[in-house]
Amino acid sequence: LLLVGWSAALRRSELAGLTWEELELERDAKGALVKGSAVNDNELLRRVLTDGHKVEKNVLSDDVEVDGKRMTDLTLTGLRIEVAKRFAYKIAKSDVSDIVSRLAEGRAYSPVERWLRSLVWDGTKRLQSIAQDILGCAEPEKGELVKVWMIDAARRGMKPGSRADRVLILQGEQGAFKSTFFQ
Repeated sequence: LLLVGWSAALRRSELAGLTWEELELERDAKGALVKGSAVNDNELLRRVLTDGHKVEKNVLSDDVEVDGKRMTDLTLTGLRIEVAKRFAYKIAKSDVSDIVSRLAEGRAYSPVERWLRSLVWDGTKRLQSIAQDILGCAEPEKGELVKVWMIDAARRGMKPGSRADRVLILQGEQGAFKSTFFQ
């Protein structure tokens, strides 16, 4: 009777026509699914995650993210409920956390790199004049320092750990928007 319930849940999940036998789940001597099996926990949760959730690891914050948000206890509970509804199978919260975290490790990303890659250049050269246009500094050699520093910052965003030996120090009166420039 329990296996029939699982089969119905599997059909409802629309897993590309896979049957329970094709899922390679761990079973006991009577053919019933082994509860608490790491193999079964992993397979069923991965099915839920790959059927509609985006799991990643943010390398800057070191957070595991599910659907673009930091993984929390509420996230884990939601995933446990989803597995229980779809497969009539219970997974411990700690096991859900371990499985999601392991999956996220293989899907690491840098939000800075993602943002930089999303930008589309409009053809206007701005780096050459940013020191004068924004900071009001008309000295060309100082403008070159700002340009080189910004290129270093972008390189470091694209390749974390890249060498960046320069520090940009802005000197000026209070209220000259020095901090605003960096924001």
